[in-house]
Amino acid sequence: MASQTTSIAENKKKIWSADLRPKVGQSVTHLGRQWVSLSGVNSEPTLSNTNDWLLIGKIINEQIIASGGNYNNLEINAEIIQFTNTNAQAIVNGFSFEAYKRITLINNSDFDVRLNAEDTNSDENKRIKLPTGLTNMGIQGTTELVYVDSIERWQIVDSFASKYRPEHRGLDEFQVEVVGPNAISETREIIELIVFRDAQSTDLTLADLESLYPDQRRGFHVICPLINKTYIKENENTNPNTWHYITHNNVPSGT
Repeated sequence: MASQTTSIAENKKKIWSADLRPKVGQSVTHLGRQWVSLSGVNSEPTLSNTNDWLLIGKIINEQIIASGGNYNNLEINAEIIQFTNTNAQAIVNGFSFEAYKRITLINNSDFDVRLNAEDTNSDENKRIKLPTGLTNMGIQGTTELVYVDSIERWQIVDSFASKYRPEHRGLDEFQVEVVGPNAISETREIIELIVFRDAQSTDLTLADLESLYPDQRRGFHVICPLINKTYIKENENTNPNTWHYITHNNVPSGT
């Protein structure tokens, strides 16, 4: 396993403790939040303790993953996980959840970041739940994950510049993605419109065309340079389909 090279952004604010003797107006951090003392009383800073403390902000820590490789049970020390690896792809098979249960991944590395689903190299309760086996986060992409206690898994709740399209899972071939008039994304079969038969040296009969291209759509072209002909399917709703051909003539050079 690759070394988990990390660094945490330095926090220059004083951290609250039971032994602290705060002064009025002093700033401290506690549980990822920044507070200002209103009374000088050293009670624990909480949202309900409005007499002694004022919440003034949230501390966001950053963790750097500087080396590629496989990461099992990746120990999380911050809310922002930035990948800067230049040596190899980073592959994450699971995250710890004890310190943070909502994290944002930022890919500033030279490779896609790969997340593997239900990978047995990580502890069962630290794995990632995905509709398919893996997802790739593109370079300069981001992905936000939350830990769902009821199922003991991490799940993706948002992403940017991701190559992952789980809504179209189940495809067994490449297809194109289109957006319909109701802004609904769907996939469509890739339709071949033109083929070249460079070695075709004899004319094609209607039976030949029907046998070779029975399912092609109207407008489909078969170009045969050796015999100077292009066959075009004109009607796909007849039996047999209607084809016609055109002969080639070279475009004359301009003068």
